[in-house]
Amino acid sequence: MENKINLGDRKTSEKIDRMFDLIDLIYRKLTENEIKVWFNGTFGVSAYYGYIFDEPRDVDCGVMEKDFDEARRIIENLGYTNIENKENEKFKVSIYRVNDFNLEIGTFEQDLGDKIITLEKHELRVPDAKWLAECYRITAQKEEWGKTINLEQNF
Repeated sequence: MENKINLGDRKTSEKIDRMFDLIDLIYRKLTENEIKVWFNGTFGVSAYYGYIFDEPRDVDCGVMEKDFDEARRIIENLGYTNIENKENEKFKVSIYRVNDFNLEIGTFEQDLGDKIITLEKHELRVPDAKWLAECYRITAQKEEWGKTINLEQNF
């Protein structure tokens, strides 16, 4: 069995392995259909650090708003069931149940670049670090802010 990245005092979990399998599948299927997808959330931040620093609760990703409906169709054709949709003036988000976690796909107003980072042998397109840090500054809980500040300073 190959070594996994150490998550502090614990090893990676089977759940994280399943999340990576989903990331690989979504990345491949959307890219095959000429849709850029960026992974943000815990996986996006972890990619910049080079290791998973926290147990992810879900897989967060986003596409350009113009590609959102097609991306949703592709995900649903893969057999995932939509459990919730959210929308405000700036963003749309669809949430899908995948085994014991959720896939959340949202919209971005602009192209967030072509930075590809390999994390545990999995390629992820990730948003610009400044964008990601600002996103976390706005949405992260107070106890997670230290990670956000370090992300801004380091990248």
